[in-house]
Amino acid sequence: MKLKMKNRRMDSPRGKMLRAFKAMRLVQGTGQTARAGRGTGILSEQGSSLVEMALAMSVYVALFIGMIELCLGVYTYNYVSDAAREATRWAVVRGANSCIVASTFPNCNLLPTNVTSTTNAAANPVLNYIYALNYPNLNASNLSASVTWWVASQNGSGSTSWTTQCTGATDANGNPCNATGNQVKVVVTYSYPLSIPFSIKRNLAVSSTSEMMINE
Repeated sequence: MKLKMKNRRMDSPRGKMLRAFKAMRLVQGTGQTARAGRGTGILSEQGSSLVEMALAMSVYVALFIGMIELCLGVYTYNYVSDAAREATRWAVVRGANSCIVASTFPNCNLLPTNVTSTTNAAANPVLNYIYALNYPNLNASNLSASVTWWVASQNGSGSTSWTTQCTGATDANGNPCNATGNQVKVVVTYSYPLSIPFSIKRNLAVSSTSEMMINE
């Protein structure tokens, strides 16, 4: 009778729970369960969150620095664009008649023959003027300026266009390249060092073009 009562107790839900608990404790003692494995590090996930955080942060940091670099590129373009406009204004008042107005006018009667380089300020008065503007955070060695003169022509309807480049002191008709009414085109280019971690590291050409008619 006592044996039957004992078997009934072991077969009850409470008894089953006790047997399962004892079996778990026994297996845990041998280190063969996943729970015991956590202590040995074989099946452990401890530290995985640090690795995931490091990978995610590397991507976020690269994107963040990339956004800063692109903003600095736009910042650089604003100065390059302003330099092109200022240089063109400087050149258009140095036409064929500028020395007559004032013989001491610096670089008066500026001609294509006076501009023989795009990167050497000593051989390019326009680039030398851009250097004198001292734009912040622009490396002068990365700047270049291309200056060209264009001859004005009119069609039958009286519209003026500038399609023929003048490369010497005079055009095909013997008129000065820097005659009033002709056009000066200035292209300023800056080599911007773009650097994005784990991705891009190269020089990006930031350029701006300005065109104006010679008025003096």
